[in-house]
Amino acid sequence: MQRIAILGGCGAGKSTLARNLAKITGLPLFHLDQEFHLPNWVERDEQEFMSFHADLVAKQSWIIDGNYSNSASERINRADMLILFDLPTYICLYRVIKRIFLNYGKARPDSADGCTERFDFGFLQYVIKFRRNKMPNMRNIVKQRAKHTKLFIVKSSKDLQKIYYHFDIVLKQGNSKNA
Repeated sequence: MQRIAILGGCGAGKSTLARNLAKITGLPLFHLDQEFHLPNWVERDEQEFMSFHADLVAKQSWIIDGNYSNSASERINRADMLILFDLPTYICLYRVIKRIFLNYGKARPDSADGCTERFDFGFLQYVIKFRRNKMPNMRNIVKQRAKHTKLFIVKSSKDLQKIYYHFDIVLKQGNSKNA
């Protein structure tokens, strides 16, 4: 396993899993939010982002955390493993609100420089509507993945444990770089 794409709603746990898998596998980690945003949550020019994304996806190995559906198909078609978080809205909303309170005024490790945590009603509405408005498209993109791509869908903590179990088995076999 050399290329892992992680998608799902805000607050689902994408970045946490991505960091943990990077530690386990030694694969380079990329958070798309860090590349899409400039300081103060200004969005990068779409063509500039798409060019960066194409270069990133062409690399031999990576873990990429983030949705950005306009570039997701390209990423998913190159991935060896795809992880889709499809958690209930209430869990994601709880985690986002908790994250805001714990990190208010600070930049998180998966955020772009100068993008500090803030309270934003528009963002909370996005989180609340994600499963209804965005998840159907995510599921369709996932269906179009390459046949070789291993798929994990995370709907519960039990599903998440299956991912860690998969990597533990591979590590015990002494093959951490090719999970």
